[in-house]
Amino acid sequence: MERIGADYMVTGLVPDRHGLSAEDMTELIRAEGLEGRVLTPHLKRRPLSIPSKVERWAMGPSDAAWSPNMESSLHGLAEELGLRTDDPAGSDCRCKLTTPGFGERVAALFHEEVVTLNALCLLDFPMYMKASPDLQIVLAFEENEKRELQNYFLPEDLRVYPATPHGPMTLLRTNWETKTSAEKREIVEFVAKLTATYACPQEGSTVPVYCRLESEDERQLMNVEPYASVEELEKRSGLAFIPLELPVGGFVTA
Repeated sequence: MERIGADYMVTGLVPDRHGLSAEDMTELIRAEGLEGRVLTPHLKRRPLSIPSKVERWAMGPSDAAWSPNMESSLHGLAEELGLRTDDPAGSDCRCKLTTPGFGERVAALFHEEVVTLNALCLLDFPMYMKASPDLQIVLAFEENEKRELQNYFLPEDLRVYPATPHGPMTLLRTNWETKTSAEKREIVEFVAKLTATYACPQEGSTVPVYCRLESEDERQLMNVEPYASVEELEKRSGLAFIPLELPVGGFVTA
């Protein structure tokens, strides 16, 4: 709301679904100082009757629990308006927090001091990891994923990819200024080895991997040995892999 200068927010919240009750919603609105600015139609006795004073309507008590009768009324209204009722707007794709794993990713990200829209967009990718001390790692495998990931590289991000064709592309984000030369070298070697593991998970083989900071033209070629298996990698101490069950068709982003 702050970013786009919004006066109001309208939610499609249905009480007691997805673990959020009407009381929880009211408390969240109060805690953020947004009384009178968040409209929750499904919490009202007459959800589609909004008086001229929107602020007064928004401030009113959440006096109606969701019921089958309310749902039937909305379905009936949709039919009168000629709207389909089988999720025509793809809400399963739009509401990311209902996707298993996405909420956990957001919670992990919000431990950072600064959260940007760019960082939030990285959470959409199926292969997203965090590693100690402060590494964000995203891998893209399919060509459409790689094209999408291209949009989010920042100047200080490290791009890692195997010299062999059709391998994954990796984005590494960390605060380089807080790292010593030895720590930087260790991080680069780890991410190169991680990328090689997904490119060629065969113990004993050597995989040529390119590494390059986005702010620089020169790339470095490293020959690294992958982990014995992806399973061994994902058990590595300090590495948090949060799987994401994407809805059919993926997310629809605004």
